[in-house]
Amino acid sequence: MKPKRRVPDWLIGLLVTLFFLFITFTGILDFTDAIEMKTFDVRAKMAAPADRNPDIELVTITDDDLSELGRFPWPRNILAQGIRNLALAGARVIALNILFTEPEQSDGLKTMIRLKEVYEKSGLGQQGPGLAFYKELSRSVAELDNDTKLYKAIEKAGNVVLPVYFDTQSTGRDTKVPDFITKYSYKKITGLDQEWAVSSLIWLSKLKPLLPSLAE
Repeated sequence: MKPKRRVPDWLIGLLVTLFFLFITFTGILDFTDAIEMKTFDVRAKMAAPADRNPDIELVTITDDDLSELGRFPWPRNILAQGIRNLALAGARVIALNILFTEPEQSDGLKTMIRLKEVYEKSGLGQQGPGLAFYKELSRSVAELDNDTKLYKAIEKAGNVVLPVYFDTQSTGRDTKVPDFITKYSYKKITGLDQEWAVSSLIWLSKLKPLLPSLAE
């Protein structure tokens, strides 16, 4: 009876390495993201310090909030009110983990803006009853513009930190750091005997930009 030929350990290791390189660069058959998400809470609890910092409060969205306010994402005027409430409560820094990369979609706002533009071109809003109607129309547009409400709440608070999305999966990379990153980022970051410059972001990732009004 001939002995079975054993697969060399180095060949197994090579095949496993090639497999993980394949799913990393192509995303095909990638199961690591699912494992990452499912184990994140456990790993976060294990890594958290035993003594909780009393100066840090985590504001979360609960099932009760969803029952009262509806499904997420909520209109941004609600988020603006939340920022105002936190600022009034004395929060020194307000850090959001919600991305604002696109304008809020509102058919009502689009219709009102279009109506306002037509009315402006007609010349009817220059005086008398027409002017009063034009002012009321402008107030209605402002009332529906939740992005502006959010921007004003962030500006007034003056201590809001917004997240930026780093796309590490796509093959494309930024050839130039976005202007708002260059303007507001730390120019050099030191620590752990290393120093990073903002230019390092060029090869690191592709940034998904914020709304221009919020980025500035």
